[in-house]
Amino acid sequence: MKKFAFLFVFALAGSLFLASCSGGDDDNTTTKPKPNINWKGGGTYTASNANVIAGNSIDFGINASATEDNITRVRVTVNVNGSGALILSDSTLKEKNVNIDWLGVNVGNLPGAKVVYTATVTQTNGESSSVSFTITVTPAPKNVQTRTSISMGGQTNSTIGSFFDFSLQRVLLLGEANADPKDVDFIYYSGANNGLTLAAPDNSDVTQIFSNVSGWSPRNNTKFRRTAEFDAIADGTPATKIDAEATSGAFGSDVKQLKVGDVVVFITAGGQEFGLLKVISVTAGGAGKITFDLKFGA
Repeated sequence: MKKFAFLFVFALAGSLFLASCSGGDDDNTTTKPKPNINWKGGGTYTASNANVIAGNSIDFGINASATEDNITRVRVTVNVNGSGALILSDSTLKEKNVNIDWLGVNVGNLPGAKVVYTATVTQTNGESSSVSFTITVTPAPKNVQTRTSISMGGQTNSTIGSFFDFSLQRVLLLGEANADPKDVDFIYYSGANNGLTLAAPDNSDVTQIFSNVSGWSPRNNTKFRRTAEFDAIADGTPATKIDAEATSGAFGSDVKQLKVGDVVVFITAGGQEFGLLKVISVTAGGAGKITFDLKFGA
Protein backbone atom coordinates (compact mmCIF):
# COMPACT_ATOMS: atom_id res chain seq x y z
CA MET A 1 0.00 0.00 0.00
CA LYS A 2 2.82 2.41 0.81
CA LYS A 3 4.40 1.79 -2.57
CA PHE A 4 1.08 2.52 -4.34
CA ALA A 5 0.60 5.75 -2.39
CA PHE A 6 4.10 6.90 -3.29
CA LEU A 7 3.48 6.32 -6.99
CA PHE A 8 0.17 8.17 -6.83
CA VAL A 9 1.79 11.22 -5.26
CA PHE A 10 4.58 11.15 -7.84
CA ALA A 11 2.07 11.00 -10.71
CA LEU A 12 0.05 13.90 -9.26
CA ALA A 13 3.16 16.04 -8.91
CA GLY A 14 4.07 15.30 -12.55
CA SER A 15 0.65 16.34 -13.81
CA LEU A 16 0.85 19.58 -11.87
CA PHE A 17 4.28 20.27 -13.36
CA LEU A 18 2.96 19.72 -16.91
CA ALA A 19 -0.04 21.94 -16.24
CA SER A 20 2.30 24.64 -15.00
CA CYS A 21 4.39 24.38 -18.18
CA SER A 22 1.27 24.56 -20.34
CA GLY A 23 0.15 27.71 -18.60
CA GLY A 24 3.52 29.27 -19.33
CA ASP A 25 3.12 28.59 -23.06
CA ASP A 26 -0.22 30.44 -23.08
CA ASP A 27 1.43 33.46 -21.53
CA ASN A 28 4.04 33.51 -24.30
CA THR A 29 1.33 33.73 -27.03
CA THR A 30 -0.25 36.90 -25.67
CA THR A 31 -1.05 39.31 -28.54
CA LYS A 32 1.50 42.08 -28.92
CA PRO A 33 0.22 45.65 -28.84
CA LYS A 34 -0.24 47.41 -32.18
CA PRO A 35 0.40 51.07 -32.95
CA ASN A 36 -2.44 53.57 -33.38
CA ILE A 37 -3.06 55.32 -36.70
CA ASN A 38 -5.80 57.61 -38.07
CA TRP A 39 -6.28 59.75 -41.16
CA LYS A 40 -6.36 63.46 -40.47
CA GLY A 41 -9.73 65.10 -41.02
CA GLY A 42 -11.05 68.59 -41.62
CA GLY A 43 -9.82 71.34 -43.90
CA THR A 44 -8.60 70.08 -47.25
CA TYR A 45 -7.75 66.61 -45.95
CA THR A 46 -9.28 63.53 -47.56
CA ALA A 47 -9.99 60.99 -44.82
CA SER A 48 -12.59 58.65 -46.35
CA ASN A 49 -13.87 57.35 -49.71
CA ALA A 50 -14.54 60.16 -52.18
CA ASN A 51 -15.09 61.04 -55.83
CA VAL A 52 -12.41 63.23 -57.41
CA ILE A 53 -12.34 64.68 -60.93
CA ALA A 54 -9.65 63.26 -63.22
CA GLY A 55 -6.39 65.20 -63.07
CA ASN A 56 -7.14 66.78 -59.70
CA SER A 57 -5.09 66.38 -56.53
CA ILE A 58 -5.86 65.49 -52.91
CA ASP A 59 -4.28 66.21 -49.53
CA PHE A 60 -4.09 63.60 -46.80
CA GLY A 61 -2.15 62.98 -43.63
CA ILE A 62 -1.86 60.65 -40.63
CA ASN A 63 -1.62 60.89 -36.88
CA ALA A 64 0.02 57.80 -35.38
CA SER A 65 1.42 56.78 -32.00
CA ALA A 66 3.37 53.81 -30.69
CA THR A 67 1.87 51.67 -27.95
CA GLU A 68 5.28 50.11 -27.31
CA ASP A 69 8.56 52.02 -27.72
CA ASN A 70 8.57 53.89 -31.05
CA ILE A 71 7.17 54.06 -34.58
CA THR A 72 9.99 52.80 -36.81
CA ARG A 73 8.46 52.86 -40.30
CA VAL A 74 5.76 54.75 -42.23
CA ARG A 75 4.73 53.48 -45.65
CA VAL A 76 2.08 54.76 -48.09
CA THR A 77 0.99 52.75 -51.14
CA VAL A 78 -1.33 53.44 -54.07
CA ASN A 79 -3.29 50.70 -55.86
CA VAL A 80 -5.17 51.54 -59.08
CA ASN A 81 -7.97 49.15 -60.05
CA GLY A 82 -6.42 46.32 -58.06
CA SER A 83 -3.37 46.18 -60.31
CA GLY A 84 -0.87 46.01 -57.43
CA ALA A 85 0.41 48.44 -54.85
CA LEU A 86 2.89 51.15 -55.85
CA ILE A 87 4.95 52.80 -53.12
CA LEU A 88 4.17 56.49 -52.76
CA SER A 89 6.26 57.02 -49.63
CA ASP A 90 8.43 54.80 -47.41
CA SER A 91 10.29 56.25 -44.40
CA THR A 92 12.26 54.87 -41.46
CA LEU A 93 12.25 56.80 -38.22
CA LYS A 94 12.27 56.49 -34.45
CA GLU A 95 9.41 58.51 -32.98
CA LYS A 96 6.81 57.91 -30.31
CA ASN A 97 4.26 60.06 -32.16
CA VAL A 98 4.06 60.70 -35.89
CA ASN A 99 2.30 63.53 -37.74
CA ILE A 100 2.89 63.45 -41.52
CA ASP A 101 1.14 65.09 -44.49
CA TRP A 102 1.10 64.27 -48.20
CA LEU A 103 -0.12 67.30 -50.10
CA GLY A 104 -1.07 67.73 -53.75
CA VAL A 105 -1.16 64.03 -54.63
CA ASN A 106 -2.59 63.70 -58.17
CA VAL A 107 -5.30 61.03 -58.52
CA GLY A 108 -4.53 60.40 -62.21
CA ASN A 109 -6.48 60.90 -65.41
CA LEU A 110 -8.27 57.56 -65.83
CA PRO A 111 -12.03 58.16 -65.47
CA GLY A 112 -13.72 55.44 -63.47
CA ALA A 113 -10.51 54.25 -61.82
CA LYS A 114 -10.64 53.05 -58.21
CA VAL A 115 -7.51 54.33 -56.48
CA VAL A 116 -6.82 52.92 -53.01
CA TYR A 117 -4.45 54.83 -50.71
CA THR A 118 -3.09 52.85 -47.73
CA ALA A 119 -0.89 54.14 -44.92
CA THR A 120 0.88 51.62 -42.68
CA VAL A 121 2.90 52.30 -39.53
CA THR A 122 5.18 49.76 -37.82
CA GLN A 123 6.51 50.03 -34.26
CA THR A 124 9.54 48.61 -32.46
CA ASN A 125 7.92 45.26 -31.59
CA GLY A 126 7.31 44.57 -35.30
CA GLU A 127 3.54 45.08 -35.10
CA SER A 128 1.80 47.21 -37.77
CA SER A 129 -1.51 49.03 -38.25
CA SER A 130 -3.03 50.39 -41.49
CA VAL A 131 -5.77 52.70 -42.72
CA SER A 132 -7.13 53.05 -46.28
CA PHE A 133 -9.54 55.07 -48.37
CA THR A 134 -10.66 54.75 -52.01
CA ILE A 135 -10.84 57.54 -54.55
CA THR A 136 -13.16 57.07 -57.53
CA VAL A 137 -11.84 59.11 -60.44
CA THR A 138 -14.71 60.85 -62.24
CA PRO A 139 -14.59 62.31 -65.77
CA ALA A 140 -13.63 65.94 -66.09
CA PRO A 141 -16.76 68.06 -66.52
CA LYS A 142 -17.69 69.11 -70.02
CA ASN A 143 -18.68 72.63 -70.96
CA VAL A 144 -21.59 73.53 -73.21
CA GLN A 145 -20.79 74.13 -76.84
CA THR A 146 -23.26 75.51 -79.35
CA ARG A 147 -23.50 75.09 -83.07
CA THR A 148 -26.10 77.08 -84.94
CA SER A 149 -28.10 76.84 -88.16
CA ILE A 150 -27.64 73.21 -89.14
CA SER A 151 -29.94 72.30 -92.03
CA MET A 152 -31.14 68.86 -93.11
CA GLY A 153 -33.15 68.32 -96.25
CA GLY A 154 -36.26 66.24 -96.82
CA GLN A 155 -36.18 62.96 -98.69
CA THR A 156 -36.50 64.54 -102.15
CA ASN A 157 -34.16 67.47 -101.51
CA SER A 158 -31.28 66.95 -103.95
CA THR A 159 -28.86 69.49 -102.49
CA ILE A 160 -29.17 69.14 -98.70
CA GLY A 161 -28.70 65.70 -97.18
CA SER A 162 -31.20 63.96 -94.91
CA PHE A 163 -28.65 62.13 -92.75
CA PHE A 164 -26.72 63.48 -89.77
CA ASP A 165 -23.43 62.35 -88.25
CA PHE A 166 -23.30 63.86 -84.77
CA SER A 167 -19.72 62.86 -83.99
CA LEU A 168 -18.40 65.00 -86.83
CA GLN A 169 -21.51 67.19 -86.99
CA ARG A 170 -21.93 66.81 -90.70
CA VAL A 171 -24.95 66.38 -92.93
CA LEU A 172 -24.67 63.51 -95.42
CA LEU A 173 -26.30 62.97 -98.79
CA LEU A 174 -27.82 59.58 -99.55
CA GLY A 175 -24.73 58.18 -101.30
CA GLU A 176 -22.47 59.17 -98.41
CA ALA A 177 -24.85 57.66 -95.87
CA ASN A 178 -25.07 54.39 -97.81
CA ALA A 179 -21.28 54.20 -97.87
CA ASP A 180 -20.92 54.64 -94.07
CA PRO A 181 -24.19 53.77 -92.27
CA LYS A 182 -22.31 53.39 -88.99
CA ASP A 183 -21.79 57.19 -89.02
CA VAL A 184 -25.48 58.07 -89.35
CA ASP A 185 -27.11 59.01 -86.04
CA PHE A 186 -30.44 60.36 -87.25
CA ILE A 187 -32.48 60.89 -90.37
CA TYR A 188 -34.89 63.65 -91.37
CA TYR A 189 -37.98 63.28 -93.53
CA SER A 190 -41.35 64.87 -94.15
CA GLY A 191 -44.08 62.22 -93.92
CA ALA A 192 -47.73 62.24 -94.86
CA ASN A 193 -48.79 60.99 -91.42
CA ASN A 194 -45.77 61.71 -89.21
CA GLY A 195 -45.11 65.21 -90.49
CA LEU A 196 -41.63 66.62 -90.03
CA THR A 197 -39.71 63.85 -88.32
CA LEU A 198 -36.27 63.05 -86.93
CA ALA A 199 -35.76 59.32 -86.61
CA ALA A 200 -33.12 56.75 -85.75
CA PRO A 201 -31.84 54.55 -88.59
CA ASP A 202 -33.41 51.54 -86.85
CA ASN A 203 -36.87 53.16 -86.75
CA SER A 204 -39.39 51.06 -88.70
CA ASP A 205 -41.03 54.02 -90.49
CA VAL A 206 -37.72 55.19 -91.98
CA THR A 207 -37.58 52.30 -94.44
CA GLN A 208 -40.89 53.43 -95.95
CA ILE A 209 -39.17 56.69 -96.90
CA PHE A 210 -35.63 55.42 -97.58
CA SER A 211 -35.96 51.75 -98.57
CA ASN A 212 -32.18 51.26 -98.78
CA VAL A 213 -31.83 51.82 -95.01
CA SER A 214 -33.33 48.35 -94.44
CA GLY A 215 -30.07 46.87 -95.73
CA TRP A 216 -27.77 49.00 -93.58
CA SER A 217 -25.48 47.40 -91.04
CA PRO A 218 -25.51 48.73 -88.44
CA ARG A 219 -28.73 50.65 -88.14
CA ASN A 220 -27.99 52.88 -85.18
CA ASN A 221 -30.60 53.10 -82.42
CA THR A 222 -30.50 56.78 -81.50
CA LYS A 223 -33.18 57.80 -78.97
CA PHE A 224 -35.23 61.01 -78.79
CA ARG A 225 -37.67 62.85 -76.58
CA ARG A 226 -39.09 66.35 -76.43
CA THR A 227 -38.08 68.73 -73.66
CA ALA A 228 -38.22 72.45 -72.97
CA GLU A 229 -34.94 73.84 -71.70
CA PHE A 230 -32.50 75.14 -74.28
CA ASP A 231 -32.03 78.93 -74.36
CA ALA A 232 -31.15 79.15 -70.66
CA ILE A 233 -28.23 76.71 -71.07
CA ALA A 234 -25.38 79.11 -71.69
CA ASP A 235 -22.47 78.37 -73.97
CA GLY A 236 -19.23 77.69 -72.07
CA THR A 237 -20.92 76.75 -68.79
CA PRO A 238 -20.74 73.25 -67.24
CA ALA A 239 -22.91 70.82 -69.21
CA THR A 240 -24.68 69.49 -66.12
CA LYS A 241 -28.15 70.46 -67.38
CA ILE A 242 -27.59 68.62 -70.64
CA ASP A 243 -26.37 65.59 -68.65
CA ALA A 244 -29.56 65.73 -66.57
CA GLU A 245 -31.78 65.89 -69.67
CA ALA A 246 -30.09 62.80 -71.10
CA THR A 247 -30.62 60.73 -67.96
CA SER A 248 -34.33 61.30 -67.38
CA GLY A 249 -37.63 60.84 -69.17
CA ALA A 250 -38.96 58.33 -71.70
CA PHE A 251 -37.21 58.08 -75.06
CA GLY A 252 -38.35 56.69 -78.40
CA SER A 253 -36.81 55.99 -81.79
CA ASP A 254 -38.24 59.14 -83.42
CA VAL A 255 -39.82 62.50 -82.73
CA LYS A 256 -42.69 63.50 -85.03
CA GLN A 257 -44.73 66.55 -86.02
CA LEU A 258 -41.83 68.90 -85.38
CA LYS A 259 -42.41 72.64 -85.51
CA VAL A 260 -40.44 75.80 -84.90
CA GLY A 261 -39.46 76.15 -81.24
CA ASP A 262 -39.49 72.44 -80.42
CA VAL A 263 -36.55 71.23 -78.31
CA VAL A 264 -35.38 67.63 -78.60
CA VAL A 265 -32.97 65.56 -76.48
CA PHE A 266 -31.11 62.87 -78.41
CA ILE A 267 -28.81 60.04 -77.30
CA THR A 268 -26.76 58.21 -79.90
CA ALA A 269 -26.29 54.42 -80.07
CA GLY A 270 -24.86 52.89 -76.91
CA GLY A 271 -25.27 56.15 -75.01
CA GLN A 272 -21.98 57.34 -76.48
CA GLU A 273 -23.02 60.94 -77.15
CA PHE A 274 -25.97 63.16 -76.45
CA GLY A 275 -27.19 66.71 -76.80
CA LEU A 276 -30.09 69.06 -77.37
CA LEU A 277 -31.41 70.58 -80.56
CA LYS A 278 -33.92 73.38 -81.08
CA VAL A 279 -35.88 73.76 -84.31
CA ILE A 280 -35.25 77.25 -85.71
CA SER A 281 -37.06 77.08 -89.05
CA VAL A 282 -38.82 74.61 -91.33
CA THR A 283 -39.84 74.36 -94.93
CA ALA A 284 -42.47 71.64 -95.26
CA GLY A 285 -42.46 68.87 -97.87
CA GLY A 286 -39.97 66.30 -99.06
CA ALA A 287 -38.02 68.95 -100.97
CA GLY A 288 -38.00 71.24 -97.96
CA LYS A 289 -35.64 71.40 -94.98
CA ILE A 290 -35.40 71.73 -91.23
CA THR A 291 -32.88 74.02 -89.53
CA PHE A 292 -31.86 73.66 -85.90
CA ASP A 293 -29.29 74.77 -83.33
CA LEU A 294 -27.29 72.25 -81.28
CA LYS A 295 -26.06 72.31 -77.69
CA PHE A 296 -23.83 69.58 -76.30
CA GLY A 297 -21.04 68.96 -73.80
CA ALA A 298 -17.45 68.88 -75.00
